[in-house]
Amino acid sequence: MNDGQFKCPTCGGGFNSSEELNSHAKQAHGSQEGDQEEHAITCSKCGFKSRTPGEMDEHNKGHMGA
Repeated sequence: MNDGQFKCPTCGGGFNSSEELNSHAKQAHGSQEGDQEEHAITCSKCGFKSRTPGEMDEHNKGHMGA
């Protein structure tokens, strides 16, 4: 994994695009398309969806250039 701006909230891996992050989440963490509908919070910057505010906080750290 690289140190891209899109961070996986589950494992902390970095990706260069939201598409790469979503692909990773599906392959590595078993996220399915149907699971996306269960997510209540959507990132206004890239469309990433999370189930909890804490997960979204972790995701947003990737947008801060950390």
